[in-house]
Amino acid sequence: MAFNPKRGGWVGWLSAALILALLLTPPKWARAADRRDADDLAGLLGIGPGSIVAEVGAGKGKLMQIMAEKVGGSGHVYATEIDQTRLAELKEVVSDKNLSNVTVIEASETDSGLRTNCCDAIYMTAVYHHLTKPAETDASLYRALRPGGKIAVLDFRPTRLLTPWKLLGVPANRGGHGVPPEIVRQEMTEAGFEPLKAIDPWPRGWPLSNFCEVFTKPAAPAGALSH
Repeated sequence: MAFNPKRGGWVGWLSAALILALLLTPPKWARAADRRDADDLAGLLGIGPGSIVAEVGAGKGKLMQIMAEKVGGSGHVYATEIDQTRLAELKEVVSDKNLSNVTVIEASETDSGLRTNCCDAIYMTAVYHHLTKPAETDASLYRALRPGGKIAVLDFRPTRLLTPWKLLGVPANRGGHGVPPEIVRQEMTEAGFEPLKAIDPWPRGWPLSNFCEVFTKPAAPAGALSH
């Protein structure tokens, strides 16, 4: 991701200042927002004790740790990442916090790294707009989710605020840094998911235009045989 404030003129400098302010948000406030996001996602996806959950693009592992608490010892959390530095950081968090119910998985540009039918629920936050091969990644997520399971895509629309930040390699139909919700719905349904619910706007999204799209993987037809 490249930053060039000249691309957006005064908007670029303003956006840089606002996002810097967000990065410097007092940790207590940030932790509270992470907790509320995790609570809302858990409610939408039915995550609780015993759930098998995957966070795609787990970043620094903030939500991962909260979800590990929610699923408990009888559940499990898979945390995927493509960035080598983030992978190392996630593994360090898992080790330092003794999170025995968390497994860190290396993803690729086209594959989540998750096993077939391994998850009751999957979520990603501010990750979908980074996907350079969304069709392949969505197909991978579809395989990983169990029939009847749910997946949430929490992301934000492109706005003038983000004009200076340019992403490389993403599809041109994004329209800038971010992704429109209708594009998410189109690509996810093409992968086989069925839309369940949209939360738009998503709470705590300011100054970005955040939204959350929730989908399900259709359950196997009654009487279908497993092989």
